[in-house]
Amino acid sequence: MNSAALGPDGRITTSNGIDDFHPFERWVAGCLREGAVEFQGDDVILGEKAAARFAPGIDREKRMAVLGIVERDAEPIRAMPWTSAALLAGVNGREWIALSARDARVGNARELSPKQLRLFIPLDLVVYEAVKALPDGKIQLVSLPTQNGRISAEGRPMMALPFKKIGVA
Repeated sequence: MNSAALGPDGRITTSNGIDDFHPFERWVAGCLREGAVEFQGDDVILGEKAAARFAPGIDREKRMAVLGIVERDAEPIRAMPWTSAALLAGVNGREWIALSARDARVGNARELSPKQLRLFIPLDLVVYEAVKALPDGKIQLVSLPTQNGRISAEGRPMMALPFKKIGVA
């Protein structure tokens, strides 16, 4: 997203042609209204408030990274055509899991050329170190249901993406 702002109707307005009725756009607009996201070029950078909707971790049996997503946020994330994910170190002085869509155009997009989009999810150091110890391979995205106001640790698989470490020592 080259630039984004909230219009008077509360919808996100972008200059890159991503359909503003797309579930991911509405989700980002909600995060923007809460001050929980910022944009750097075509990158969507989650702040701590939005990052709390995610539960990064590892599956020790499968030796792979896992990214849990609170159930109410799972559909907007699933709706974006993600093509890969990465563990990043030292970007803006933090560690991240970044989801990447090689071509984020959907619906009635006005752009003629593919438009890359990345979603940066901050990690705490403990999770970063655990994920860093895993081999490159796949990351499993799972939807985490809530029960009695609490998030369940047992998620439902949504998708698996190629996963690699970038800039990780």
